[in-house]
Amino acid sequence: MRVVEVTAGSPVFESVLRLWRAHSDTLGFMPRGGFDDTARAGGLLAAENPDGGLAGYVMFRRTAQRNGSITHLCVNPAHRRQGVASSLFEAVKAAFADCYEIRLRCRRDFEASALWRRLGFVAVAEVAGRGREGTLTLWRYEMAALPLLRMLSETAQASSAVRAVIDANVFFDLDEQGDGHEESQGLVAAWFSEFVELAVTEEILNEINRRDDKGDRGRQRSRANRFPGVARNSARESALLPQIADILPRDGRASGRSDVRQIAMTIAGNVTFFVTRDGDVLGAAEALDDAFGLHVLSPHEMIRRFDELRREDLYRPRRLFYGPGIASSLARADDIDRMADLMHVGHDAGEPKRRTLGRLRELLASPDRYQATCIEKDEQLIAAYVVDRASAVRLAVPFFAVASTTLGRTAARHYGEAIVGLAAAEGRRLVHVGDVDPRVAEALAELDFSQEPGGWMKLALPLTMAPEEAAIEVERVGNGSPPAAQLARRVADELRTVCSGPGLVRAKALAVERALWPAKLTSTGLACYLVPIQPRWAKELFDREMAEGTLFGANPRLALSPENVYYRAPRPGVLTAPARVLWYVSNDPRYPQSKAIRASSYIDEIVVGPPKEVFGRFKRLGVYEWSDIFALARHDLTRDVMAFKFSKTELFSKPIPWDAVQDTLRARTGKGSPLQSPITISEECFFDIYLRGARADAA
Repeated sequence: MRVVEVTAGSPVFESVLRLWRAHSDTLGFMPRGGFDDTARAGGLLAAENPDGGLAGYVMFRRTAQRNGSITHLCVNPAHRRQGVASSLFEAVKAAFADCYEIRLRCRRDFEASALWRRLGFVAVAEVAGRGREGTLTLWRYEMAALPLLRMLSETAQASSAVRAVIDANVFFDLDEQGDGHEESQGLVAAWFSEFVELAVTEEILNEINRRDDKGDRGRQRSRANRFPGVARNSARESALLPQIADILPRDGRASGRSDVRQIAMTIAGNVTFFVTRDGDVLGAAEALDDAFGLHVLSPHEMIRRFDELRREDLYRPRRLFYGPGIASSLARADDIDRMADLMHVGHDAGEPKRRTLGRLRELLASPDRYQATCIEKDEQLIAAYVVDRASAVRLAVPFFAVASTTLGRTAARHYGEAIVGLAAAEGRRLVHVGDVDPRVAEALAELDFSQEPGGWMKLALPLTMAPEEAAIEVERVGNGSPPAAQLARRVADELRTVCSGPGLVRAKALAVERALWPAKLTSTGLACYLVPIQPRWAKELFDREMAEGTLFGANPRLALSPENVYYRAPRPGVLTAPARVLWYVSNDPRYPQSKAIRASSYIDEIVVGPPKEVFGRFKRLGVYEWSDIFALARHDLTRDVMAFKFSKTELFSKPIPWDAVQDTLRARTGKGSPLQSPITISEECFFDIYLRGARADAA
């Protein structure tokens, strides 16, 4: 028996589909496109017999907090109890070598529950299923290969699920006593419920009220109460109603008017996903997206694209940071109540509001020690934080809260990463954030903070050294800051055991390096590239003007976008992911700071495909318009373009000019380069350049 990676459209792919169809009653609905997408991402494996027959398959994906998740594991009944499941799981573990844990959800009444125990999973929680799903057990397998950070709490894990409003036809499809549409049933599959939380608006009660049978109306109201609701904003709803009515087809029916109200409530409640099977509403999806940023999707598309859409929803640099309406200022006494509301509105805080108000008054009463900042979008407070610089080694953040909206979740990531950059720029080695709500906790975990007994901590090391040297420096930080002693000890052990020796795995090295960011580890074997970029795009993507503004003090080195995307022609096809990249801003007389290397990033993902498909996937991550991508494809919808997603961009305090770059290239390779397209460089060459730019002023 052998385990092979399944490619979309191959004979084994079709065999996988047949096996799934035979057992879809327990595995749950999955559109064919979902299998296609998973196979393209490398998340579909099959166990084959010596004669080529299919013994089983496993479908899996990587989640936001660098965890693994198993969607399906199915063994052909003729091959059960022959070690097929164990072989598939061993292959999954190899694919998740750089992850912290593997998770899945399974109904308690399914016989597969016994399998997870045998494979070494631990049942850590129970959650109620939706529709026909019974009680679900949450199973976790801890990956001992990388125990660098403490796991995200169950509360914060739950908050990472994206919320989607379902309309009336989908709601009634999910009636466990009915015979609902198969497409909608996939929304309540056990694996899917970990990532997407289905919600309803109050308009569903009017839809229920139009049903004929009194007993049925009562039962449907009870069902509706089991779904989370959407916060009401009546003033905004009223303003939205005529705009939405102009977009949707004219419909004099009561159900058509309900569609308009449900969409208005969804937008006003800051939910960005609306799921429906209504053809008229789906036909208006593009117009609703353009006007309001609302994703209108069929259940099929929601299931197929949820992971991609969730990332877009969480990272919206253009929506949050570009254009008018964003403002940052030092907090004043009359901001205290609004700051406290950020922590208390939308969820249960860990302390009474009066205690939060008292803490904030004490903090703002000592401006010589504490600096409090408020960030507003369109005059609405979306984030606030307080920094404490009393320690020369540690940047403390006694207060960090964001709004209970999509923008708030995005802000938590942007400002969490920028706070790490601020600490590193000031020569501090540790960021220590106090207790926070689940929205901020989710962001901090994704930014590689560790949940310690005293709060959330992140080492911020502006270091470039070998793993063993970094371990010594980390221990020094722990010795000088007792709250971080346990974290420092774990990180130092990780550096010595995982990041040493000839057997280093690239992905594992990158995971450790990113957890220590902005530190850079030498001798890792990570791929390194030098990529040219036009000045106008460098200005937009790296956002120097904002980085030099007042959000985080004078001239921090790090840009404010945790993720972004850059488009270019797919040839030459030298780029791979994961990798490090140096950005060369090409020559343009209109930009005096051009013709120099000005920043570094990590390449996280590379996608090549038709322009419309690639742009549709990443359009909310960047600053590009469709016209830019269409021009890149030479106005040919069939000509492929490349998009590569990059993150953790570090702006250089001392850009490296053309001549110095050429000197370095000649010294390392024996020749220069015109730098008209991406080139591969050695790790030694990368650090020659990087140290001259990013660490020119390092402490």
